[in-house]
Amino acid sequence: MPHDVHEQRARLGSLDFLARSPSRGIAQKLPAFVDTEQDPGRVTGTGERVYDAQMPDECDLVIANPPYTRAGGPGGSEYTDWNPIFGSVLSKADARAMQHALRRTLHGTPASLYAGLGSAFLVLAGEKVKSGGRVAFVLPATALTGSRWSPIREMLLKDFDVDWVVASHDARNRHGKGSLPGRRFVAFSEATRIAETLIVATKKGYEAKSSSHRTRFVNLRRTPDEPIEAMALARALVGARISTPAEDWQEIRLGEAVWGEVVTIKQAELDGGAWTFSTFMQGRLAVLARALADEGTWCVGDLEYTIPIARLEGICDLGPYHMQIKNPKHGLFEIVDTDDPTREGSPAIWHHRSDRVTTLETGANARLRPRPDRDTNQQSEMLARASRLQLASELGHAPQRAAAVLTERAALGVSSWITLLPKQSSHGKEEALCLWLNGTLGLLLRIVHANRPYLGRSRLPHELAQTLPVLDVDQLSGSQLAAASQVFEELRRKPLQGFAKLCSDPVRRALDHRFFKEVLGYAVDAELDLVAEMLNREPALTTRH
Repeated sequence: MPHDVHEQRARLGSLDFLARSPSRGIAQKLPAFVDTEQDPGRVTGTGERVYDAQMPDECDLVIANPPYTRAGGPGGSEYTDWNPIFGSVLSKADARAMQHALRRTLHGTPASLYAGLGSAFLVLAGEKVKSGGRVAFVLPATALTGSRWSPIREMLLKDFDVDWVVASHDARNRHGKGSLPGRRFVAFSEATRIAETLIVATKKGYEAKSSSHRTRFVNLRRTPDEPIEAMALARALVGARISTPAEDWQEIRLGEAVWGEVVTIKQAELDGGAWTFSTFMQGRLAVLARALADEGTWCVGDLEYTIPIARLEGICDLGPYHMQIKNPKHGLFEIVDTDDPTREGSPAIWHHRSDRVTTLETGANARLRPRPDRDTNQQSEMLARASRLQLASELGHAPQRAAAVLTERAALGVSSWITLLPKQSSHGKEEALCLWLNGTLGLLLRIVHANRPYLGRSRLPHELAQTLPVLDVDQLSGSQLAAASQVFEELRRKPLQGFAKLCSDPVRRALDHRFFKEVLGYAVDAELDLVAEMLNREPALTTRH
């Protein structure tokens, strides 16, 4: 299908078949190759056949591994207006026309330019598949948790019975050889390194099916290397039968080898929020995290511990988005990469280097210099949003040591850090929240809630950070906050190890044990250590990317 501007009309390739596309009426009338005299054709095993470009309205099955490209660039001045979705279009005017056409086409649909083209192709499949037909899509793993993908998840739950959600936790890496590109086995695509998921869903009829439909989340320990392994694994999955509610979790075996797990839940329990059951290789960790986030309960055997949990936005305001600070066109400041406190400018914390950020308290590593051509009142207002508490927006779990820090003095977080300002200021709240975010259960909730663009990394953009479930420090008493402040004071300068050593790091274990015993009043050392050991068996925590 044509993907350019032809006779002053933007053509969007296969997305012209979307119901809202301005070119939909002519999508089947223009030749597929507008710059050549060659007629559109399809090459098959029996030869080449010329045909008219068209897409059926009643598909039985739509299988796709669509492009993931999304709007936005790295942020440097040369990329400010760059949109990689149309990177192949040489004319900037044509690229703008196509961007406007795509925005109009996707308006009012669940798809988003910022989620990426994969969301648009899934909407197209949803329009074209018939009732009882199926879609099978390979998508980036962020489709399961990303806030931009939430409308797509809502569409799937409304219009489809979601049958399978498959994710890999295979940490192996295949390097490029000859004509074979390299990739990580956490992906299903041939040549990519990002984490992916496979979603299989059946289109509902005019009347929604029973709310008892169950969705199976498959977490693979290993991705098949050969077709015969893939077929054997598929047969084992289809043959697995979970007959009673007590059997909502089971292992998948091929012979004596365990290839993964299946967690089965009622689709009615899912919503447009994060689908967390694919986050971990061990599904029980996701179940634990969900109970903690939704109900504030942590069940250990016959015991149940209550922990006050709230959304981060309910107890803290977030500092400015980093592009508001340093964007070449709209940012209010220039940023200087230095930890020298004598340099001109206001303190900021920018990069997150694992060899430098090793403790719970750290110094500023950058300075913000006001741009002379910007509004001074806006600059002052932004600097007034500085705080000591900083949340790591992107975390490499294996090497990096701190999911949150307190800076020695108030600073603004940029790019790698998000500044948190407690809404109800009280001595000890920042310390308590910093300790929680760096502890085992705080890390568990972070990994489940965050985007998983790569195995071993978690990303919290502003919109996801706002809804991050954290300890509700506003519910802690004055004595509890004083205890948290004391624990922080005694641990703030002790070097932490990377999260890959969560269960063996003596400082991290002391943080966990003392926080729960002295602040929350629970003596659960062994139980915390068990969760830490389970996390340390997860590739999501130990893989370096």
